[in-house]
Amino acid sequence: MTRKLSEFKKMFSYPEQVAIFFLGLGTFFLALSPLLSRNSLILAVIFSLLAGNWGDACYAVRRLKFIQWSMALIVLMAVSLSYSIASLKHGLTALFHYTKLLYIPFLLPLFTSLKVRRGIIYCLISSAIVAALLFLLAHWNILSVSLFRYSSVLFGQQPVGYFVNPIPASVILAFAFYFSLDFFLKEKRKFYFLLIAIFLFLSLFAVNSERTGCFIAVILLGFLLFRYTTTKKNYIWSLVVSLLVLFLSYQIFPTFQYRVKDLVYNFSTKPASQDTSIGLRIQFALNSFTIIKAHPLLGVGAGGFPQAYKKTGGKVVITKTLLNDPHNSYLLVAVQLGVIGLATYLLILLSAWVEVKKLWRDPEAQWFAKATLLALVFNGFTDITITSTAFGNLYVILLSCFFSAILWDKT
Repeated sequence: MTRKLSEFKKMFSYPEQVAIFFLGLGTFFLALSPLLSRNSLILAVIFSLLAGNWGDACYAVRRLKFIQWSMALIVLMAVSLSYSIASLKHGLTALFHYTKLLYIPFLLPLFTSLKVRRGIIYCLISSAIVAALLFLLAHWNILSVSLFRYSSVLFGQQPVGYFVNPIPASVILAFAFYFSLDFFLKEKRKFYFLLIAIFLFLSLFAVNSERTGCFIAVILLGFLLFRYTTTKKNYIWSLVVSLLVLFLSYQIFPTFQYRVKDLVYNFSTKPASQDTSIGLRIQFALNSFTIIKAHPLLGVGAGGFPQAYKKTGGKVVITKTLLNDPHNSYLLVAVQLGVIGLATYLLILLSAWVEVKKLWRDPEAQWFAKATLLALVFNGFTDITITSTAFGNLYVILLSCFFSAILWDKT
């Protein structure tokens, strides 16, 4: 017992290794428990600070403008507390959700080698595999669906479990599919990567069938094919293959076909569509535009969306609960911070895309960073991203993982 205790103390005498351990743990819990993932990431940041990574963090802030714009967005959120129509409690809660962007400078130094990066990506793939197995067991009625936290709260049903949320899990499955297929193409003799990619693809389209994850998987597949082609003819071929995969998935998987038909049929404002997930998102958008027109410059302040939305008379289907967000990252920022906040958020995305070229020493990091940003931009139109615990954890980890190559230039 004494020996085990001494080994435990010895482990905590190396804070950087402990920080990497918690980073891996947070990555593994991405698709399984957003709360455990968040807490692990916070511990990773704390131990990164204890490891004395202040210098690397400051260097990353100086070199990467998207981190500077992220800090500017958080400052705008903090300032908006002074005029927010929400209570101070709700305003601070909204501000807290954005502060996970501050994790990035302190997580960057933890990726000390390609081995660490691969290890974190393997943790993400493992998380996706476990989630896919759980979905499969629930699909076969072996596990109770009460283990899962479904997004059916939109339809007046409170979530009955907090283990796996299918929507962010679908995006994590899409990334795991992309990374597995990329590793197979680079290391062709390792066919188990291909088997993992096939399993994740089937789980995503045949069992999970969440539209966001499925569409992101197709986007990432097209981007992957684009990476491994060199001529314009092959660029067209990569697009054709991606569309063919989407078409075949629509024809083969009934659940995914139903979800696509639901998207097409209910993409309108007609009364029959208003209680569907697509119809509600359209209503959220239209009513959000009304709020933005009334508060165009500075918005309604941090955390003010629920109260502002209620004043529009927009339909809220969650029983006795205000709608917390418009299920769109861009609209949420615009409502809270006006066009100034939206411009700042867009500058975060734009500057990150431009600064990918600074990762020239690491081509793999460049491609993975571009794939992450493509998914982040698309995901922002379907859900909240950074402010969501699950999505926010995912994108903070991936951005930290791939932009860590910036530290290679440090002298």
